[in-house]
Amino acid sequence: MGVQMVVTIWRKDGMSREEFIDYWTKIHAPKLMNSVPALKKYVTKYTQHPLKSVETTSSEEPDGVAVFTADSKEDLDMVFQSKEFFEHVAPDNENYVKEMKTIILSDDEMVTVYERDPK
Repeated sequence: MGVQMVVTIWRKDGMSREEFIDYWTKIHAPKLMNSVPALKKYVTKYTQHPLKSVETTSSEEPDGVAVFTADSKEDLDMVFQSKEFFEHVAPDNENYVKEMKTIILSDDEMVTVYERDPK
């Protein structure tokens, strides 16, 4: 079984999309990687998806999506409930985040509709 935590992120008011992407990718991500040892132990993959352009400028569209992949929900909890995360990373969100929404996707709760055969 595997899980993914998908986090949609909206930039804080007064921050341009470019400023948001720059801060998120160059300041926040290294802080997360360097301050929370549990991340490298329990997360198998962490990707950032900055949304540089979207069809609409509506505030309903997020500015970025982060995806954390782990073997289990418990592994994700080890990271995001750690003392290091709460002390060093969570407070940094105030510097660039207006809103975040999190969804946990589990392989055992998935329905595969189509999968192409590997060539």
